[in-house]
Amino acid sequence: MRALAIGGTRRIATTEVSQKGFSGLDNDSVIIGTREYPVWPAGQEVRPLGHRTIGMTTFPDVGDIHPALLARIRELESDPVFATRHLRSAGGITIYRLEQWDSPAADLLNARALHLGQLLLGGDTAVIDLCWATVSRRGDYALARSQERTAVSVVYCVDPGDDDAMDPLSGKLTIADPRVEACCPVRKDVVTNPLMPRMAAGTMVVFPSALVHMVNPYSGERPRISIAWNIDKDVIPGSARPEPAAGRYAVPMR
Repeated sequence: MRALAIGGTRRIATTEVSQKGFSGLDNDSVIIGTREYPVWPAGQEVRPLGHRTIGMTTFPDVGDIHPALLARIRELESDPVFATRHLRSAGGITIYRLEQWDSPAADLLNARALHLGQLLLGGDTAVIDLCWATVSRRGDYALARSQERTAVSVVYCVDPGDDDAMDPLSGKLTIADPRVEACCPVRKDVVTNPLMPRMAAGTMVVFPSALVHMVNPYSGERPRISIAWNIDKDVIPGSARPEPAAGRYAVPMR
């Protein structure tokens, strides 16, 4: 795992948009409707979460930007150009290529994710290698994994879905990695306390891509919707999209 830590606030850096990566915006704000929204609102803080390389922040403007964002996600959910249904263990329906959604709200979130990625990378540039929204329904979950291509991952909560009194861990993003001291309070390198951030609508979490993370099985009725980004300092050659070939997702052993 690379030595990363949450740093200070930086101006959004701009690099070129290419087939292999999306860099963000030239400006520090995005116009949605008739209003201009700052990419990084004044006073927006990133709070460390159990480790110096894991941070969390919640944006205050979700009531303004989420209605249009949710409407666009519902449109694209049934569009085969953007949406793919993987195995249930891959989280649900995946909607790729936020930069092509023709959605100012998605553009704003792309820029915010890039800025948060820059804080962890500690550099002046950041490039999105892959970004996608996930619409999870009852029984969907995401197997434990690390992202092997990039340095930083960001997850944003659009709608946490329904609470379940019988299963309060339903649908929770979970980091369970022996390299995170907070996960191992009893014995070094033995995970007994997975990190599960309390993610309301508008919460964004950043962490090193190499950390083992997962999403618990979701048991609610209202769709649980999140957006994720894998980010690095530079464009990474090769395809970032997961391949459907055997072995990409876990297969039961015989």
